[in-house]
Order: sequence, then C-alpha cells, then structure tokens
Amino acid sequence: MENPDEGAPQITENVRLRLQQAKSDGTKEITAIRIEGDDRENNRRYREESRRLERLEKKNQEQEASRKANGAVAMRMDALRKRETDSPEEVQKELKLQEKICQDIISSKDRLIKEFRDQLAAKNTEYTQSLRRQRADIDNLLQRMRDSFAILRKAYQDELTSMEDSFMKDRSDLLEANEREIQELFAQRSALEARQLAERKKKYEEFMDELDRLRAKGAQEFNDLNTELESEIQELQQQHIEMLATIKLNEEKLAYNNNVLKYRAAENKTTKEIQSTKAARLQDALTQFRAKFEQSNKEFDAINDQLTAEYKRVTEQFKELQNKFRHFELSDGRRFNEIYRMNEQAIMELMRKVLQADKIIHEQQLGVAWAPPSELTEDTQEPSPATESAVGGEKAPEEGAEDLLAQPAPVQSLLQSHRAPDHVREVLEMIASEAGYLATGLDVPEGATAEQQMMLKVDAILKVLAVRTPADLQRLLSNFFNDQAAFEDPDADIELIPRCDVQKAIAAFSADSQKIAADADGKDTPTKAKPGSAAPVKRKAVYWAKARAVVPEATMRVWHILEHEMTQYNKLLNDRAVLIERSNALRQQNDELKALLNQYLSAKVNEDLLIPPAHVIGLSQNAAVAGAAPMRQPIR
Repeated sequence: MENPDEGAPQITENVRLRLQQAKSDGTKEITAIRIEGDDRENNRRYREESRRLERLEKKNQEQEASRKANGAVAMRMDALRKRETDSPEEVQKELKLQEKICQDIISSKDRLIKEFRDQLAAKNTEYTQSLRRQRADIDNLLQRMRDSFAILRKAYQDELTSMEDSFMKDRSDLLEANEREIQELFAQRSALEARQLAERKKKYEEFMDELDRLRAKGAQEFNDLNTELESEIQELQQQHIEMLATIKLNEEKLAYNNNVLKYRAAENKTTKEIQSTKAARLQDALTQFRAKFEQSNKEFDAINDQLTAEYKRVTEQFKELQNKFRHFELSDGRRFNEIYRMNEQAIMELMRKVLQADKIIHEQQLGVAWAPPSELTEDTQEPSPATESAVGGEKAPEEGAEDLLAQPAPVQSLLQSHRAPDHVREVLEMIASEAGYLATGLDVPEGATAEQQMMLKVDAILKVLAVRTPADLQRLLSNFFNDQAAFEDPDADIELIPRCDVQKAIAAFSADSQKIAADADGKDTPTKAKPGSAAPVKRKAVYWAKARAVVPEATMRVWHILEHEMTQYNKLLNDRAVLIERSNALRQQNDELKALLNQYLSAKVNEDLLIPPAHVIGLSQNAAVAGAAPMRQPIR
C-alpha cells in the first residue's frame, strides 16, 4: 500500500510552485506598467533636452546678431558725429536708416519672444497630457493589483481545496487500510487505534498549521506590495510638485525677460521721438546720446560683473559636486569590499562544513583515507586567511587567528633575507603610521601584539599598492632612502626621508608601477589584460568556479550512492524493529496463555473428572516423547 505521507510533500511542493508562478505572473504585469512609464519619461527628458539646447542656440544666435547690429549702429552714429559738413537732410536720412536698423533688431527679438511663448504653451499642454497619462497608469496599476490579488486569492482557495481533497482521500485510504489491519490483527486493535488516532490528529494539526502559514504569508506579501505601491505613488506626487515648481520658475523668468524687452522697446521709442522732435538741436541731442551711451556701458559692465560672479559660483558648485562624487565613489567601493568579504567568509564557512562532511564520510563511513583539495588556490587569487582555513577543512575561521599572525608574509620574508632589516623595519613603521588610511576594512584578531598589528596593516597597504613580489617591495623601499647605494649596506649610515615626504614616495612608486605596466602592455599583445582591467575579475571568476567545484562530481556520486544504501539500511532496521516488536507481543501472549492453562489445570474441578485434562496432556507429552509406536499397540 502506498504511504500517504510520502505524497504530501510532493503535493505541497507542486502547490507552492503553481502559486509562485501565479505571483510571478502578477508581478510581471505590474512591473510592465512601471517599465513603460520609465521609458516614456526617458523619451520625454531626451526631447526636452533637445528643445532646451535648440532654444539656447537660438538665443545665442539672436544675441550675437543683436550685438553685431548694435555695434553697427554705434559705429554709424560715431561716424555721423564726426562728419561736420553734412546737411540736415543727410543727417535725417541717416537717422531714418538707423531707425530702420533698430526696428529690425526689435522685430527679431519679438519673433524670438513669440517662439518662446509658443513653446511654453506647448509645454503646458504636454505637462497636462503627462498628468493624464500618469493618472491612467496609476488607475491601470491599481486595477492590475486588484486583478492579481483576486487571481492569487482564487488560486490559494483552489489549491487549498485540492489539498484538502487529496488529504481526505489519503485519510480514507488510511482508514480502509486500518480496517483491514484491524480484521487481521484483532489482538492489537486497541494499540493500533490509539496510534492511528494520534497520527490523524498530528496530521490535522500540521495541515492546519500549513494553512495558517500560507494565509499569513499571503497577507504579508499583499501588505508588502501595497506598501511598495503607495511609496511609488508618493514619489510620483513629489515629482509632480517639483515639475510644477520648475514650470512656475521658468514662467517667471520668461515674464521677467518679456518685461525687460518691453522696457527697452519703450525706451527706444522715446529716444526715436526725441530725435525726431529735436532735429534742429543736433548738438544737444548728440550730447544726450553720449550720456546715454555711457550709462548703457556702465549697465552692461555691471551685468558682465554679475555674470562673472555667477560663473564663479557655478564653477565652485561644480567642484564641490566633483568632491562629493569622489567621496561617494570611495564609500561605495568600501561598502562593496565589506559585503564581498562578508559573503566570502560565509561561503568559506559552508565550504569548510562540506569538506568536513566529506572527510567524515570517507574516514568513518567508507573507511578511506581523505586528502583535502589543493588546486583551489593555484593561479587564481591570493587567498585570505579565512579562505585558507576554510579550504583546508582542518580549522574553523575563529580557530585560525594564530595561524593568520604566524603566516610568512612578503614583508617578513624581506626582513629575514635583507642585509639591513632594521632600516627596512623603520620604513615599514613610517608607511604604517603615515599611510594607514590605505588599510581600509582591516580586521585585527584579538590578542594581537603591536608588532603583529603593524605587520597586518603593512600587508593590507601593500595589497592596495599592488605589491605582490619581493622585487616590487624593493622598488617601494628604494624611494624612502636618500642614498640608494647605501641601502644594501647594513653598516653604512643610511638617511631616511622625512615623514612629511612619505606620501610623495608612495606617489612616485605608483607612477613607476604605472609606467612599468604601460611598457609591459606595449610589448605584449593587444589582448593581454592590463592591471585594473578584467584580469582580476577573470581570476576571481576562475577562483569561485573552482570553489564551487571543491567537491568533485565523482564524490557527489559516491555521496548519493552512500545515501541510497544508508536509506535502505535504515529501512531494513526499521522493519526489523517492527518484527521484533510483534515477536515480543506474541511471546507475551504465549506466556499469558501458558499461565491461563496452568490455572485451568490446577483448578479443583479437575479432581471430580474421570479423565482430568492434566492426565490427557501427560499422555500426549509421553506419546510425543516416545514416538508413534505405542499408538500402534492393540488395546487389551
């Protein structure tokens, strides 16, 4: 008979997959609206930027043309003032020509103003249409949310009904099997009924807990989705308010420019009337024109000074923005490194557990000698102390702190092999004290001495400076001595650079390293990876690929076979336990029957019988002992 408990997890898993698919479909439909809105907004911003650049270009062109025209008017007026022999008719003719040129300048500005007003009206219309589209998108989004919720609720109800039907069918099959077993084993009826009742109660409680969990999970997911959508609506409303403020500001700017142009037009008109009414007094008019020219020149100088100050202010803001960008870039890099190290430690801990399990399976279950994998750290990357302890499978990360402090780093190797270790140690202390900001995210183990902390900080700084070989370290240290020839002589008087020049020495080493890398890149093929390019990423990918395959496929097959055999062995032991329990029950029943038979045989009523049962049992036992021969003797 098929065990119903074996089919319950499969049914639950199928239900979970179907519900997950339904939720995924609903999420895709909701996300599609947001993607469409983002795409439409990006297109709108691109068009708006194009229009802004076009307006700016037209404005610049109009300013340039106006400046040239104003210059031509000023030049003609200067030439007119210098000519003293011209008649009044010629002067009037020249003034009318100047008036025509000024009218053309004003007409050009009026056309530009009209064009900007038309664009402003089109912008208002476009903004109204954008609000309508956003409102429609929000309504569509809410409708799809309601539809998705209704679909999910119906799916949950259908799946719960299906699960209940399946469980009820399993329950009926179990009841029928129990009935047949009761008929076969009547003596164990009470114990089996109690156990079956407890099992049914436990399964019912499990099903009710599962139903409650599914209901709570669905309510939580609905609340999370509702909260997320409400936050998006608030963001859209905030963007709406900001866009209204921007449009209002642009409208005020255009109105101000319009008033300025109107004021200038009125001033030009007044000047034209004064010139037409005072043609006889040309000398006085000329003086007034000069005074007005000087006043305009002062105003333009003031405007120029104002624009220069505005330019300086914008330049300072741009520099401040660059500093903020660099700050956030460094902060994001540190955060990425911290998350990377945290995930690396977690993965190494899991790898250590896997290798420990592999070791236990080989040594305890299979009786085979186990060897840790050695190819994980070859040509991939420099393994961290946590990585080395996890791959070895012999020590946990918390037990490898002393090994971390005892590992032979490149710095310690140079101190042991160099002729002047004292001078090298002084340089390392200078680097640790003056460039300690390079050792970001350094985890110092507890109980480390000051010397060990200094060595760990120097190792971290050297990793940041890409110092990987003793030759690189030798080049770095050579920048800290004034006399390069005496660097290798331990008895010579070596003069170190002052501490204030440590940053310059590190910068010189970085420039030298970049130059060496550039020369190496020039000699190598174009496809060779440069420092800082995709090569470290590729090495990390190879490293993690090997870490993922730390347990070979053959070992996994051995694990599966061992699991299958141990499962069969466990099943055999369970069957044996059941048979032993039944044998004990039969033995107990046999003892009870023997006691009851002895009680019947020892009863006083047997003395009144002609042939008591004890006599018959005694004859049967004697016949069984003597064999069937006495039974063949004739009765006398």
